[in-house]
Amino acid sequence: MRRAPQLLLFAALLMASCSTLRGGDSRPSDRLQLYPTEMTTIGARAVIRGTIENTFDKPVHGVRYLVTIIDTQTSQKVDVWQSEVDATLQPGQRAPLNLEVESESLVGRNTRLKVKAEPAKVGSKSMPPPAGWKD
Repeated sequence: MRRAPQLLLFAALLMASCSTLRGGDSRPSDRLQLYPTEMTTIGARAVIRGTIENTFDKPVHGVRYLVTIIDTQTSQKVDVWQSEVDATLQPGQRAPLNLEVESESLVGRNTRLKVKAEPAKVGSKSMPPPAGWKD
């Protein structure tokens, strides 16, 4: 198992889940908040575990995950992995986060991951896919 890349990836995941709070808010609102707790890489696979929270004031139906893989040597994007999960999260609800990212770009190089989670629908309103999403 490659320890150094694993640590870089986990640090990047933590940075990707951080957000700027407005004013005196105790947490961000109107977004899906990621709380990664564990990340393991084995060959071409990275497993990311943690929780996801709906901070919208309406239910979220469907979650689109977009993971950008970046080579730390060149700072270049080397791959993008995406997945849409059929799940409903009520306002304030936390649910398990369990992603299995597969990409040959994880093999033989130091990488970091930028993870985005976007809702497919908020309440009855369909949301646009995140930038970089391919149908």
